[in-house]
Amino acid sequence: LEEVCRLVESQLDWALGVVMRVRAGVLELAAGDRVPPLLAGTLRSVPVDPSGAPSSRAAARNEPVVLADVSASPAPARLPGLAAAGVRAWSSWPVVDAGGYVVATVDALRTRPLPLLPSEEEAMAAAAELVAVALEASRAPAVETPQDRPAVTVRRVIDLREARQRQRDTGTGGAPSGGPPEPGSPP
Repeated sequence: LEEVCRLVESQLDWALGVVMRVRAGVLELAAGDRVPPLLAGTLRSVPVDPSGAPSSRAAARNEPVVLADVSASPAPARLPGLAAAGVRAWSSWPVVDAGGYVVATVDALRTRPLPLLPSEEEAMAAAAELVAVALEASRAPAVETPQDRPAVTVRRVIDLREARQRQRDTGTGGAPSGGPPEPGSPP
């Protein structure tokens, strides 16, 4: 999960990456070792609340929440350590398990009030998918895996997401008309 935090930090300027796990209606800090101690202490237990801080809202509503300027919203101001850490913008993406339940959030805490660019939204969505895969893998029983099985990479997650989007857009699951066929599909 710390690697996903590094991914978020590498894709978003002025950001600290955080992963929060949902346990019994409360978000708990699961990863984000670069978060200042006072703020980390606050993030250790944040109630899931549709009107709370961005991570609380993302978990409660199962939808991304983006605050380009936290000073414009009262909810984050209630969290001790946020201002002291210099957090000015907060984006949170829900992480959903195979059953459709929100099990975590991926958050970007920025020290500048900035809106997310489309490429940054894609990076947050990919990070959320990576966390879902990592959490699912951590719950799966240990089994012998073949050595030739490909590793899950950020590129693979993005490719899978793009394929699903193509399927939704075209209703066929294949490439849009005029484009090259999907690998392994008949000509």
